[in-house]
Amino acid sequence: MQHPSVLAVLTATATFGAAASAAAAPVTTNWSGWENAAPVGVPSVGQLAVSPTRTVVVGRSDNGRSAFVVRDASQVLRLGIVQTDDGQNQLRLRILGDDHYLLAPECGLDQGATRAIETTDGGASWGTAPTGSCVAQPTPANLRATPLTNEQVDGVATQTGGIERSDDGGATWTSVPFPGPDVDADGAPVPVTRVPGGVPQIVDAGDGRAVAPVAGALLVTTDGGRTFARRTLPAIPGYELAKLRPRIVLCRTDGTCLVEVARPDGSAPVDLRFDGTTFGPQQPAAPASVVPSGGEGLVGLDGGRGLVRSADFGATFETVAAPLRPGRRNVGTHGLLALAGPLGLSVAATAEDPTWKELPLPEQQVLQVAGTPDQPYALVDGGRILRFSGGAWAPVADVSAVAPSTLAVSSSGPVVAGRRGVARVTGGRVVVADSPALAGRALTGLSARGRLVFAWGRTAVARSRDGGATWSSVRVPATPVVDVQVLGTTSAIALGPDGLYRTTDAGGRFTRGAALPSIETLFYYGQNDPRIEFTTPRRGIVVTRDAVFRTGDGGATATLVPTPERARPTLAVPYRDGLLYEDPVLGLPLRNGTLLTGPKPSMTLLRAGKVLRTTSGREKARTTRRSVTVVGRLRGAPVASRVVLFETLRGGTYGNQRASVSTNADGTFRRKIALTDDRALGVKAFYAGSVDATRSTRSTTSPTLRIR
Repeated sequence: MQHPSVLAVLTATATFGAAASAAAAPVTTNWSGWENAAPVGVPSVGQLAVSPTRTVVVGRSDNGRSAFVVRDASQVLRLGIVQTDDGQNQLRLRILGDDHYLLAPECGLDQGATRAIETTDGGASWGTAPTGSCVAQPTPANLRATPLTNEQVDGVATQTGGIERSDDGGATWTSVPFPGPDVDADGAPVPVTRVPGGVPQIVDAGDGRAVAPVAGALLVTTDGGRTFARRTLPAIPGYELAKLRPRIVLCRTDGTCLVEVARPDGSAPVDLRFDGTTFGPQQPAAPASVVPSGGEGLVGLDGGRGLVRSADFGATFETVAAPLRPGRRNVGTHGLLALAGPLGLSVAATAEDPTWKELPLPEQQVLQVAGTPDQPYALVDGGRILRFSGGAWAPVADVSAVAPSTLAVSSSGPVVAGRRGVARVTGGRVVVADSPALAGRALTGLSARGRLVFAWGRTAVARSRDGGATWSSVRVPATPVVDVQVLGTTSAIALGPDGLYRTTDAGGRFTRGAALPSIETLFYYGQNDPRIEFTTPRRGIVVTRDAVFRTGDGGATATLVPTPERARPTLAVPYRDGLLYEDPVLGLPLRNGTLLTGPKPSMTLLRAGKVLRTTSGREKARTTRRSVTVVGRLRGAPVASRVVLFETLRGGTYGNQRASVSTNADGTFRRKIALTDDRALGVKAFYAGSVDATRSTRSTTSPTLRIR
């Protein structure tokens, strides 16, 4: 999956190194109360724009969301996500002032539905830019490439094109002759107006100069396009000159250009420095996105290295800031946070303010990581367990016999489970468990603490009290069990499809905890597996497929927690009086320690009119459906807040989601509800809270409105 545009703003390009080293200070986001304390990188693919005091990086856009990071010479100042709408055209970037950045279509193109946006406060807020806003490209205003036309060249059908010039502001255009590759009897170049393949670029090089690439050469003008000279590319051994296709990477205003030459066989291209007349020696190709930063300086984006800079016009580059890492996979087990991405593995002990440790990835794909940050174990593709020690991953055991998919580490050693059983590693040996509690069970999850281990799948839960040596069946009144976390020597908590279940006797008996509704319309961005993560026996976070909840009483009750952009976190843990989570767009941990301390909104429900009853079916199969109009008011929340209405059932659980409605300016809402479950006692309303630039608003629920 592609990831949203990422905008990184860095100041004082001469002191990038200081900015990178100071990135560990807490970073303010454009969401009130939220910050980041991990080092903040930059997008590895995107655009660049430079001013004397700012360097701006814009990454790729996906689904109309653009993440941004703002830095100055000493620290990261701001990060966040802005809503964009690319419409028909990709948005381009321009710096209009120190804190004024424009994202708009390229000038001269039909903007269609594309919406230009801008910020005038360094990214704290974004809004629609004035109508007609666009970003000009570095093409001379009086020159343009002609469209490609099908023609016969030496008897072969070929697309050709050339250059046109205007002397009246674009009212009229005429073809410009330029030297072709052939010469006459006296050795003089034969002028042409069209060439095979056309002229893909015309780049302004300052003071009437412009450069245009053609096959095997550059066309250069120093008089505003009245005349052109042909500068033939230097020979590259093993390649026919006419088949070399140059591309202008960039030109400075003094006429110096960086030229990329693509090889016909698709091998790595090379760059050449061109001073307007002659070419310099070959050098490695610059990153795909690169811009001048003054003098011999260049700044670029490298896919694997992030933000890079050069002090010798591209001959060499050094890394300035690592890439952002959106879309990392959560491969950790309870007690160990672990995020795997293409560039490495980040691990930390489960804590409210985790300290991350960066590890290299094993050669094989990581399925799960367990243990401690100082001694992590990894289950990798192929059914092997590895341990990180001495700066490298080393093999521990081959457990492929049980086709493992999950790993835990007890005080007795690693335990794995899979579709063919459960195995433990003890004394360097692999011992496959032989127990009726495990027979025929395809187990998908493990959790361990000390010698207590739980294993579970869709239809069964098993427990071991001796590190995985012996097992017994456990009954949890929920099917299927989604996740289990061992909290202590005898306590554990389980997540089912309808809520939490707790045990204090090592699984002898599970009792119902908080009921969790499936709120389909509130949290919508990102992908995650349902998961619980407790930092103490009482404080934990529950991430379902639809929402995020926090509990402070061991799972007896749970409160909806809002996240920026309504993100589904990759992972989440309690943080002070709030939440710390991995944002799926930024690939960074964000935190808000005061999220649950502010004023709490209130919500009430009333019935408008009588309850209508309709009966259907025959005698024994007859059912009665109740419907009623519900009116409510949400106080203390933003206008147009989203409220969802659920059926409430006996036992404190929830039935189907019956409606989703936005509040009016006065906080009121109204909706006709049909109860589809005969067990329904009434209706309850949920508001999940919200996060925006000015405030983070807590969630709230209404009392149940009984409908008889």
